[in-house]
Amino acid sequence: MRQEHKFCADVYHLLYGYIDHSRPPYFCLDSSAAKVGVKEKKLSDCGVPDFYFYLAGGTKAVTIEAKIVEKGKVKFCGDSEPRHWHTNGHGAYKPVLWIGSDLLFKTYFFWTHETFAAALSPLVGRGKTKNGKNRTLVASLPVRTLTFPTLQELVTHTLCWLKSNGY
Repeated sequence: MRQEHKFCADVYHLLYGYIDHSRPPYFCLDSSAAKVGVKEKKLSDCGVPDFYFYLAGGTKAVTIEAKIVEKGKVKFCGDSEPRHWHTNGHGAYKPVLWIGSDLLFKTYFFWTHETFAAALSPLVGRGKTKNGKNRTLVASLPVRTLTFPTLQELVTHTLCWLKSNGY
């Protein structure tokens, strides 16, 4: 997951000036931190995407999940995220957008949750091995995934999409 954390940090760096810092942003919460947020009644459930923030002047929370994409596939460690975010999932913080990078940070990906939620449904209930360890699950990228040659172009497109969709 080191690649994913670097990707998230680089994206956050480019988004930083557009974020409303008067409201708490949540960035790459692990499950333990999310559980503390639920316990302290700051969050309603633990299924929080990598990015949860408000744009400066925005009225709706932005929720974005970031993934490393390998050979057109998105990996999940267990089925916690798919369980919260699949078509009929009850997660309070479903990502509105998904962004990704290949392992070498040479190609960047953008897709909407609306085009991906159904791909998560078959993963639900398949997240554990017989001895209770998390299983790696994969889902294919949606057909309507956009690609970009630079991170700056991905972030610019993401901001334009958010602004044009009322965020």
